[in-house]
Amino acid sequence: MYGPIQSQGLGVKDLYVLKGLTWLKTLMQHGDRDTVTGHLIRQSMELLQLELGTGNSLFLDDYATFEFLATDCWLKHVWRFQQELELRLQHATPVLTLQSTSDSFLMSLFADAGFVGESLRVLNQCRCFIQATTVADLVQANGDQLCEDAWWGRRNDS
Repeated sequence: MYGPIQSQGLGVKDLYVLKGLTWLKTLMQHGDRDTVTGHLIRQSMELLQLELGTGNSLFLDDYATFEFLATDCWLKHVWRFQQELELRLQHATPVLTLQSTSDSFLMSLFADAGFVGESLRVLNQCRCFIQATTVADLVQANGDQLCEDAWWGRRNDS
Protein backbone atom coordinates (compact mmCIF):
# COMPACT_ATOMS: atom_id res chain seq x y z
CA MET A 1 0.00 0.00 0.00
CA TYR A 2 2.70 2.50 1.00
CA GLY A 3 5.15 1.39 -1.67
CA PRO A 4 5.61 3.14 -5.00
CA ILE A 5 3.32 2.18 -7.85
CA GLN A 6 6.23 0.67 -9.84
CA SER A 7 6.70 -1.83 -6.95
CA GLN A 8 3.01 -2.84 -6.91
CA GLY A 9 2.18 -0.38 -4.13
CA LEU A 10 -0.61 2.16 -4.26
CA GLY A 11 1.74 5.13 -3.96
CA VAL A 12 0.10 6.23 -0.71
CA LYS A 13 2.49 7.95 1.68
CA ASP A 14 2.63 6.80 5.31
CA LEU A 15 0.46 9.40 7.02
CA TYR A 16 2.20 9.08 10.39
CA VAL A 17 5.61 9.80 8.84
CA LEU A 18 4.17 12.62 6.73
CA LYS A 19 2.54 14.17 9.80
CA GLY A 20 5.73 13.84 11.86
CA LEU A 21 7.86 15.41 9.16
CA THR A 22 5.38 18.29 9.00
CA TRP A 23 5.80 18.77 12.77
CA LEU A 24 9.58 18.90 12.39
CA LYS A 25 9.29 21.30 9.47
CA THR A 26 7.09 23.58 11.58
CA LEU A 27 9.64 23.55 14.41
CA MET A 28 12.47 24.37 12.01
CA GLN A 29 10.51 27.14 10.29
CA HIS A 30 9.22 28.88 13.41
CA GLY A 31 11.42 27.77 16.31
CA ASP A 32 13.96 30.61 16.04
CA ARG A 33 11.76 33.28 14.46
CA ASP A 34 10.58 36.40 16.23
CA THR A 35 6.91 35.64 15.58
CA VAL A 36 3.98 34.78 17.81
CA THR A 37 4.27 31.14 16.73
CA GLY A 38 8.01 31.15 17.34
CA HIS A 39 7.57 32.59 20.83
CA LEU A 40 4.87 30.05 21.69
CA ILE A 41 7.00 27.14 20.48
CA ARG A 42 10.05 28.32 22.47
CA GLN A 43 7.97 28.89 25.61
CA SER A 44 6.44 25.42 25.27
CA MET A 45 9.89 23.90 24.82
CA GLU A 46 11.21 25.67 27.92
CA LEU A 47 8.21 24.55 29.97
CA LEU A 48 8.61 20.95 28.82
CA GLN A 49 12.30 21.03 29.74
CA LEU A 50 11.42 22.37 33.18
CA GLU A 51 8.71 19.73 33.55
CA LEU A 52 11.19 16.94 32.69
CA GLY A 53 13.85 18.44 34.95
CA THR A 54 16.79 16.52 33.48
CA GLY A 55 18.98 19.35 32.24
CA ASN A 56 19.40 17.78 28.81
CA SER A 57 18.51 19.52 25.60
CA LEU A 58 14.89 18.81 24.74
CA PHE A 59 14.39 15.66 22.64
CA LEU A 60 17.69 14.10 23.79
CA ASP A 61 16.24 12.35 26.85
CA ASP A 62 15.05 8.79 26.29
CA TYR A 63 11.34 9.00 25.50
CA ALA A 64 10.52 5.59 26.97
CA THR A 65 12.07 6.57 30.32
CA PHE A 66 10.76 10.10 30.69
CA GLU A 67 7.46 10.14 28.76
CA PHE A 68 5.52 9.77 32.03
CA LEU A 69 6.81 13.13 33.22
CA ALA A 70 5.58 15.17 30.29
CA THR A 71 2.11 16.59 29.90
CA ASP A 72 0.43 15.36 26.73
CA CYS A 73 1.17 18.10 24.23
CA TRP A 74 2.28 18.62 20.66
CA LEU A 75 5.96 18.68 21.60
CA LYS A 76 5.65 15.35 23.41
CA HIS A 77 4.40 13.81 20.18
CA VAL A 78 7.27 15.42 18.23
CA TRP A 79 9.72 14.02 20.80
CA ARG A 80 8.30 10.50 20.41
CA PHE A 81 8.28 10.73 16.61
CA GLN A 82 11.87 11.89 16.27
CA GLN A 83 13.07 9.14 18.62
CA GLU A 84 11.06 6.42 16.83
CA LEU A 85 12.65 7.41 13.52
CA GLU A 86 16.06 7.98 15.14
CA LEU A 87 16.13 11.61 14.04
CA ARG A 88 17.91 14.34 15.96
CA LEU A 89 16.49 17.82 16.12
CA GLN A 90 18.90 20.54 17.23
CA HIS A 91 17.58 23.79 18.62
CA ALA A 92 18.78 26.85 20.49
CA THR A 93 16.35 26.66 23.42
CA PRO A 94 18.30 27.21 26.66
CA VAL A 95 18.69 24.25 29.00
CA LEU A 96 18.59 24.06 32.78
CA THR A 97 21.97 24.54 34.42
CA LEU A 98 23.64 23.11 37.48
CA GLN A 99 24.49 25.39 40.40
CA SER A 100 27.97 23.96 41.01
CA THR A 101 30.40 21.42 39.64
CA SER A 102 29.32 18.79 42.17
CA ASP A 103 25.58 19.34 41.58
CA SER A 104 23.27 16.89 39.76
CA PHE A 105 19.78 16.95 38.29
CA LEU A 106 17.30 15.12 40.50
CA MET A 107 15.32 13.43 37.73
CA SER A 108 18.46 12.05 36.08
CA LEU A 109 19.58 10.70 39.45
CA PHE A 110 16.19 9.07 40.05
CA ALA A 111 16.18 7.47 36.59
CA ASP A 112 19.76 6.26 37.03
CA ALA A 113 18.73 4.74 40.39
CA GLY A 114 16.16 2.59 38.57
CA PHE A 115 12.94 4.51 39.14
CA VAL A 116 10.60 4.16 36.15
CA GLY A 117 6.99 4.78 35.17
CA GLU A 118 4.61 5.75 37.95
CA SER A 119 7.34 5.92 40.61
CA LEU A 120 9.35 8.36 38.50
CA ARG A 121 6.22 10.40 37.81
CA VAL A 122 5.41 10.69 41.55
CA LEU A 123 8.99 11.74 42.33
CA ASN A 124 8.72 14.37 39.60
CA GLN A 125 5.46 15.69 41.06
CA CYS A 126 7.17 16.06 44.45
CA ARG A 127 10.14 17.76 42.80
CA CYS A 128 7.86 20.20 41.00
CA PHE A 129 5.86 20.90 44.16
CA ILE A 130 8.91 21.88 46.18
CA GLN A 131 10.32 23.70 43.12
CA ALA A 132 13.62 21.84 43.05
CA THR A 133 15.58 20.87 39.98
CA THR A 134 18.96 19.88 41.34
CA VAL A 135 20.44 18.46 44.52
CA ALA A 136 21.68 21.96 45.39
CA ASP A 137 18.05 23.09 45.65
CA LEU A 138 17.55 20.61 48.51
CA VAL A 139 20.71 20.93 50.59
CA GLN A 140 22.19 23.62 52.81
CA ALA A 141 24.91 25.86 51.42
CA ASN A 142 27.74 23.62 52.63
CA GLY A 143 26.09 20.62 50.93
CA ASP A 144 26.33 18.44 54.04
CA GLN A 145 22.70 18.49 55.17
CA LEU A 146 19.29 18.42 53.61
CA CYS A 147 17.27 21.60 54.19
CA GLU A 148 14.47 21.09 56.70
CA ASP A 149 11.84 22.28 54.21
CA ALA A 150 13.05 19.73 51.65
CA TRP A 151 12.95 16.98 54.28
CA TRP A 152 9.32 17.79 55.15
CA GLY A 153 8.28 18.37 51.53
CA ARG A 154 7.64 22.09 51.92
CA ARG A 155 8.41 24.79 49.40
CA ASN A 156 11.19 27.12 50.39
CA ASP A 157 10.62 30.51 48.79
CA SER A 158 13.96 31.90 49.95
